[in-house]
Amino acid sequence: MLREGTILQQNRYRITHLLGRGGMGAVYAAWHMSLEIPVAIKELTSQTDLDPQMLGQLREQFKREAMTLARLNHNNLVRVLDSFEEGGNAYLVMEMVEGESLADRIEREGALAVSVVLRWAHQLLDALAYCHGQNVLHRDIKPTNIIIRPDDQAVLVDFGLVKLWDPRDPRTMTVVRGMGTPEYAPPEQYEAESGSTDVRSDIYGLGATLYHALVGQAPPTATKRIVNPAALIPLRALNPAIDPAIEAALMRALELRPIDRFQSAREMAAVLSAPAQHYAPQRPPTGPPPPQPRSQRATPPARAQAMPITKPPTQPRVPPMRQPAPQPVQRQMPQPMPQQSPQPMPSQMPHYWPPQPRARREMGIASIVAFILGLIGLVTTFIIPICNLPFPLTGIVLSVLGIRSKQQRGLAWAGLALCLLTLGLMLLLALIGALQSIGDLVSF
Repeated sequence: MLREGTILQQNRYRITHLLGRGGMGAVYAAWHMSLEIPVAIKELTSQTDLDPQMLGQLREQFKREAMTLARLNHNNLVRVLDSFEEGGNAYLVMEMVEGESLADRIEREGALAVSVVLRWAHQLLDALAYCHGQNVLHRDIKPTNIIIRPDDQAVLVDFGLVKLWDPRDPRTMTVVRGMGTPEYAPPEQYEAESGSTDVRSDIYGLGATLYHALVGQAPPTATKRIVNPAALIPLRALNPAIDPAIEAALMRALELRPIDRFQSAREMAAVLSAPAQHYAPQRPPTGPPPPQPRSQRATPPARAQAMPITKPPTQPRVPPMRQPAPQPVQRQMPQPMPQQSPQPMPSQMPHYWPPQPRARREMGIASIVAFILGLIGLVTTFIIPICNLPFPLTGIVLSVLGIRSKQQRGLAWAGLALCLLTLGLMLLLALIGALQSIGDLVSF
C-alpha cells in the first residue's frame, strides 16, 4: 500500500490519499506534478500466493486493459492518461475531476426523480453502445462506479473487470474471473467459465443500477431470484410514480436469461425514449456556472472531492432543457429499430389506457336495454300478463351479457331484478287465474 506523499515515475506523480482498495489492488488520488492537475492512479499489487506464470498473465491483462481504455474517447467514460510499472507493481493513471458517486446521491436523497434518472440512463446507454462497438465490456456497472459531475453528466468509471469481447468468439480474454457485485451481476457472471458474458451482461448491470436509483433500494441478487422468482419486487409496487412503460423496460433488462433481455444498449435506449417524453425536464439554473479554468488548479484537490472520472467538456455548459436525454443515443442510431413506431405527442396520448373495444361498448348498451325491458315488462304485467312474456325473457339474456362484460353492470343487475320480478308476478297471476277456474268448475 502506498503512503501519502509517495513519489512515482521520477517526480511525475505524488500520492495524496487512498480512494479505495480491492482484492487485486487499490486506487489512489494523486497529483500530476508537471501538469499540476489531480489524477487517479490504479495499482495492481503483487500477491505472494500467485505463481509467477499467473502473475505474469495478470500484468499482461493489466497492460491490455490500459491500452483498451486509452483508445476510448467518450464524454461519459473515464479517460486513461498513462500506464507504467514500478517497484514490481503495475499502475494505471486516469483523469480526475469534481463529482460524487450515484451511490452517495441515492444514500443522501433516497429514490431519485424519474426524469433525472432517465437522463442519466440515456447518457450511460450511449457510453455502453460506444464501448460495445469497440468490443469492450464493463461487467461491473453499479452505483459506486457511476460519477455524477457538476454539469449533471453521468460518467462510467472503474473498468476493473473489463473484458475484450469478440462477437465471433465470445470466450473471455480476462485472466481472473470477474463476478462483480452480487446485486448488480447477472447470473452468467457467477459461472466458473465467464465466456458466456456479452453485451447483455452490461444491460443487466445497468438495469439493476437504474432500479436502485428509482426505488431507493438495490434489487435482490440473481441467486436469490433463481431460488425465489418473486423476490424481485416490481418498481411500481415500491414507487407508484414510475410509468408502467419504464417499469416494463427495466424488468426486461433484469431478466435472468440473456435471451429475454434487450439485445443491445441502443435497443434499450429506444424503448426508454418514448416514456421520457412524458416527463418535463428540470428547470435550468438561473445563473451561469462558475468558471473553473485549469490555471486555478494550482493546489492538490480536497480529500473529500477527489473522484476518478472523465475530463469536463470544453464546450459551454448546456442546460438540461436544451439537451434532452434521448439525443445522445439517437446520434449513434440513425435508423430506428424495426419494431418501433413513431410515438404520439403527449397531448395526443395523455394516458396509456388501451381504447375500449367495440364489442364491450355494445355490451354496455345491452345492459341499458335490459333495464328498459325490465321496466316495460313490470308495467305491462297487470295489463297483458301473458303477451308481454318476451320482454322479461329478452331482458334476462341482455342483462346476463352486460354483467359478464362488466359494462354498465349496475343497470344490468337492476334490469335482471326487474325481469325476474316480472316473471314472478306473471306466474303469480297465472296461479291465481288457475285457482279461480278450478273454483268455478267445482261450484258448477
